[in-house]
Amino acid sequence: MSSKKLFRIIKLLFFVGVFSTNFLFAQVSVPVQNFGVDPRAYVERQSFWSEFNLGGTLSKNGRWQYQMDYQYRRASDASFVKGGTSNPFNEIQQQVFRPWIHYWAIPKIVRFSLSPVGLWVTWTPKEESAVYINKDQDPTHQSVFPEFRICPQVTLFQNIGRVQFINRFRYEFRFVGERRVADNSLADFGLGFNFAPTDIQDQTGNYFGNNHLGRIRWQARVQIPLGKGKTKIENNTWYLNSWNELFLGVGSHIPNTKLLNQNRFVAMLGYKTKSSFPIKIEAGITYQTIFQYNITNTPTNSSVSLGKNNVENNLAYTVYVIFDEFHLLFKKKKDSAE
Repeated sequence: MSSKKLFRIIKLLFFVGVFSTNFLFAQVSVPVQNFGVDPRAYVERQSFWSEFNLGGTLSKNGRWQYQMDYQYRRASDASFVKGGTSNPFNEIQQQVFRPWIHYWAIPKIVRFSLSPVGLWVTWTPKEESAVYINKDQDPTHQSVFPEFRICPQVTLFQNIGRVQFINRFRYEFRFVGERRVADNSLADFGLGFNFAPTDIQDQTGNYFGNNHLGRIRWQARVQIPLGKGKTKIENNTWYLNSWNELFLGVGSHIPNTKLLNQNRFVAMLGYKTKSSFPIKIEAGITYQTIFQYNITNTPTNSSVSLGKNNVENNLAYTVYVIFDEFHLLFKKKKDSAE
């Protein structure tokens, strides 16, 4: 497949997702919230999420597999920011580097996985630095903090006709670093490496984000190939990929009132390319609901009380590029050279 054709497919998938989302939300009339009466303060945000997923098979019997994820995310201002922008590409939000090793206990039915260590680097927008305290006590610039995660995972697969049902169960051991003022350069990746746990309830000057946390994630997914006679996702196939994922906070540093962490609903249109090495491109939307609970600092917009049980609804335009057998790219080059 030529690079021009690949780029056209990416643009088509992305704009289908953007158009369908804007049409959907244009039909919904959102009432003005009464912050003096309502027990929760709802805020909104838009963002752009992308992921490059490099995977493949390690063993001849196909049971052992590898995977490397890279995620890049940008985000708009939250709706409580006065004069803020709704541009989803406004500021960098997060970068993720995460390796996986997979083992099929029962081929095509049960798979065990482990991410031995992954790195998350997350930036807080400068307009919201008065809400989230950083170690440098600077409320005028972006903040940044690192996070390491160790993730065991079990995935169950079931096929009924052309429809594939997937249930994924993941536990995250999270080591969250200290929030520091961002340098907006590669130096950001070296900041905040203090992971000593603090009291997550403490929102005073002694709390800068660092903690040891745990989280359970349950994802229920469905994949459906499109087209006459298509019973599975193979080369030159369009398909639907949709899931809902529930996040529950657990561990000694999570109070009972904060067990419900977030929820994500994702709807994607995908295409598996017709080429000698498999590439899948998916685009659509992610609707993320984050249960922020109480944030007591003065927000940028005083009409929103962040002393309430706060909920953020984030609409993310999402693009995935997935290489199923990434190593074949290099094998082809090697064979050509010989």
